[in-house]
Amino acid sequence: MENPYVEASIARYIVKKVRKDLGLNQKDLEDVNLSASTISNIERGEVDPRDETFAYLLKKLNLDQTNLNTLIHQEQHAMEELRFHLDCLETMTSNLDFGVADGGTEILNKIEAIKLEDFHVYAPWLPYLKGRCFYKSKEFKKARSYFEQAIQLCRIHKLDPDNNIISLCYNQLSSCSYHQSDLPGALAYVKKGMDTYDHTKKRPEALDFLLSNRILYLMKSAQSDLALQYLNEIWASLPEIESISTRLSMYQHRSVLLREREEFNTAIQLCEEGLVLARRNQIQWSHVELLNILGSIYLKLRLFDKALLRFQIVLETDHKLDYPRKHIDTHSYLAILFLAQRDWERANTHIQKALQISRSLPDIFRLSKALIIQGNCFTHQMNYADAVPFFQEAVELTAKHGFRHRQFSALWKMANCFEKMKSNNEFIACIKEIYTLQKELNFKTEDDLYEL
Repeated sequence: MENPYVEASIARYIVKKVRKDLGLNQKDLEDVNLSASTISNIERGEVDPRDETFAYLLKKLNLDQTNLNTLIHQEQHAMEELRFHLDCLETMTSNLDFGVADGGTEILNKIEAIKLEDFHVYAPWLPYLKGRCFYKSKEFKKARSYFEQAIQLCRIHKLDPDNNIISLCYNQLSSCSYHQSDLPGALAYVKKGMDTYDHTKKRPEALDFLLSNRILYLMKSAQSDLALQYLNEIWASLPEIESISTRLSMYQHRSVLLREREEFNTAIQLCEEGLVLARRNQIQWSHVELLNILGSIYLKLRLFDKALLRFQIVLETDHKLDYPRKHIDTHSYLAILFLAQRDWERANTHIQKALQISRSLPDIFRLSKALIIQGNCFTHQMNYADAVPFFQEAVELTAKHGFRHRQFSALWKMANCFEKMKSNNEFIACIKEIYTLQKELNFKTEDDLYEL
């Protein structure tokens, strides 16, 4: 046998398929030498195909080792063709821009046309691919149900595919949770994905996706110290990551973390290295993101001309608004830049654009930041009463979606307004909320850029 693991999986699949094709259940094959529970163990992969019990079951199914070997080789060929087909479909889902609404229906029809028994080794890939289509169209509830179905098929039928599909599903579930503003859930799924990952199996990129997402979610949860610790642990092995997009995500994460620690020179160097990598591989979304990060570093250094140029390039490069979330960031940074220059009109123009895009998506995390910056636009002009509704909306959104550290930031800004307005009751209420949150969080507030 060239691959005992694969052939054993196929052998037990064939035994179960032959039994079902004959219209027999496990009880029908019972005798003094073979129980239904033993047959179940054979079909679940808990009995070696070379075992005498396995050979006995073959006889009862009118098979022998020669017949089985022939069927195994036939099935191997069929599975290789099927695997090729599934790989092509996965590539097609990766190229979808808007999921089901953008060619996804055609892909879903192709997936539906593939008929497999639930106990087929590749059966979990069908719901996984469907989930990918719905994920692309941002139908996260539907996507989740398919990724969960793929995991359930593996568990119910004791399938142990050699390609880390369970880890891939958990990674997708983590992304669904993230886009549904559930950071604790996203981190929990990442942990499950890493726990089920097997380095001896195919698709090693599953681990890279999980590592990158874990760092991102920790950063969004204001756990930047832990995020940087994990990032430093894997940085030396970065060139081994095959996915250029994942590698670029690591550049982005590290640049932001170093920016917040005011290690500006290293952060700038990383951004520039990442920009070269993104240009060379024509990965525009990352190129735009790194330009935003680089602009934000120059912003913190108060090198406004350098920052402005980077932000302008983002808007010019993506003039069709292919990456609307990047535009929210760009307009937010531009608002901060013009606030620092006391150019209230231009600051307000840009933050209004950021609010408009983030409300239309919607993107709650970015919207809450834009609301805080809009509030800052008013507080800088000492219009505290006008600022309060924006801070209040940010507080409500962040409380509802679990962005506790950003909620803290909004509350702090709002308390400052009430203090300036001499609204003592409101001020005291804010301070109580801040105190409660600080005890709950038990560490510092979030690292983010709202003003200079």
